[in-house]
Formats: sequence, structure tokens, C-alpha cells
Amino acid sequence: MSHGYYLGLARDVDPSTALDAVRDLVGGEPDEVTEDGLALDDELLVTCRRVTHPISRAVFREEWGFDLQVRVSFAMGHKFDSGARHASEDRMAIAAVNLAARFDSDAGFDDQNDRKLFLRRDGHLTLYGDWRPRREPDVLAAIADPYRREPTPPVE
Repeated sequence: MSHGYYLGLARDVDPSTALDAVRDLVGGEPDEVTEDGLALDDELLVTCRRVTHPISRAVFREEWGFDLQVRVSFAMGHKFDSGARHASEDRMAIAAVNLAARFDSDAGFDDQNDRKLFLRRDGHLTLYGDWRPRREPDVLAAIADPYRREPTPPVE
């Protein structure tokens, strides 16, 4: 069983270009199982796809306030070693926020429980809540955009 995290991008980026950018930002190898994903480590897989379904796009627009073009999904396997889990979360946090900056895209990042983790709008980055990677100096130092912090918006 994996835990999912999702980055929605407003900019229409080719999925393979997005995965190449993730690899450039935090490393990784092509996933042998999915053949279209990127394995950041043994239990962290990144995939990317364009979103064309009108209902999916409408739901995203209602939740985040802008149109969704591309979805980058991070699937983290169950990790018993907290050090390994933290390292994966840190890589994912760095990859997600800097991917949005690299493509100068509005972006929303949340987890499978709809907990919002960040919003990037018009070049302004807002980090939500107190997600553990945000307490790591190396993660914060790797964020390309200036940012502000706000409490996590409630899940509706």
C-alpha cells in the first residue's frame, strides 16, 4: 500500500519533460515496472500525465482556483524505517515545489487525504501547515521561490 501526493500544474508541460525535470532536481531512475515513471528510491515512484477529463479539471479548479493541465503523482510505499521515509519525503518536497518554479506554473500540492501542502499562484509560494519536511533546513534552503507560511486550509 502506498501513500499518494499530487502536484497539479496549470502549465501544459509534456509529461516526459516534467519527469526529466524531476530527475534533474532530485535524481532518480526510470521505473522498470511502469516504464513511464521515475523511481526516486526503492519505494518512491513519480508519474506524470495530462489531465483531460472535464470533471477532474472542474473539481481541481473549484479546489485550487485555476485550471489543471498536468498532474504529477508521487507514490510512497510503506516504509518502516523513519529515516528512509523522511529522506523520501524531503526529496519529494524539494521536487514538487521546484518543479512548479522551474515551469513558472501555478500549482497546488496535496496528499491523498486532500491536505493542502502548498499553493503557487502568480509566482507567489504559500507553504501550508507544519508538514515535517518544512522543518528541515536543507529542504527550506532548496526551495527556489520566496515563500510565506500559512495554516493548512480545512479539508472540505
